[in-house]
Amino acid sequence: MNDTPFVSVIINCYNSEKFLREAIDSVYNQTYKNWEIIFWDNQSTDNSAKIAQSYDEKIKYFYAKNHTSLGAARNEGVKVSNGELIAFLDCDDLWLPKKLDLQIKKINSGDYSMCYGGCIEIDENGHSIRSLIPKYNDGSMFENLLFQWDISMPAILVKKSILEKLDLNFDKNIFASEEYCLFMQLASKTKFCSVKKPIVKWRIRNNSLTSQQISKVAHERRYTLDKIVQENPGIEKKYQEGFDEAYARSFFYDANYFMSIGNKKKARSSLKKVKHIDYKYRLLYWSLFLPSFVWKFITNEKIKRKYLAYLFNISKFDD
Repeated sequence: MNDTPFVSVIINCYNSEKFLREAIDSVYNQTYKNWEIIFWDNQSTDNSAKIAQSYDEKIKYFYAKNHTSLGAARNEGVKVSNGELIAFLDCDDLWLPKKLDLQIKKINSGDYSMCYGGCIEIDENGHSIRSLIPKYNDGSMFENLLFQWDISMPAILVKKSILEKLDLNFDKNIFASEEYCLFMQLASKTKFCSVKKPIVKWRIRNNSLTSQQISKVAHERRYTLDKIVQENPGIEKKYQEGFDEAYARSFFYDANYFMSIGNKKKARSSLKKVKHIDYKYRLLYWSLFLPSFVWKFITNEKIKRKYLAYLFNISKFDD
């Protein structure tokens, strides 16, 4: 083993003691051993620091001078990392033992900037909900990701040198969908690969996003797409259908938020802008002229998973 770790695992923590030891243990249980954990304590007031500092020197503990957004905290973690490859693990998620082994072999097999894999969604008690497997072939995935984002944050492994070369990091203006903004920019310029099997467990928690965060998702989606267009002149013409769908999806998010606060008029206004894009948006738009329980039914998480994920191509990754 080299003295310098090949993989840096960024764990940003803010008052996350409940599942923290389980998350850290899942890194220590990796079959691949040449890694470090960059533990970025975003000014926790619970026992998170005590838990992190109970491990050995493979955990580098940092206490933030100021409490920041998740994206900003991750940027700080990347800055002090030593590995050639960067991975991210939230304090309530888990890695399966061969996660790093499988991804390192795959990312080194070609000219790839990032590798991601499948995940098993689990509930707060650790019970499996469903498995999600990457759909796209290795290579240029940007167009596919415009239609459907299928990348989960704990399943990412990315080359630090390419992020530095392209001057890419988590955008300070993004608060609810940091990973979408960063990795869509990366996808527009480089090739990705995937491991088509579950390599992580992704904990789905009730009310994991606040109402304030949910209200930002649609704007941030458009912000990201606008940023990519600005950085890559003509890309919106090359992938016109994909951009149309991605922008339309953002207005669906607007509508979903407005319905969550009982403003059907604004929800209609949002979907009216994109009902010409595809039949699914027309159906969603016309559903807003029916009693509100119809919208609640068709956008209910369980209904989306069982029926609309196939019909509308709306998945948990895009919530």
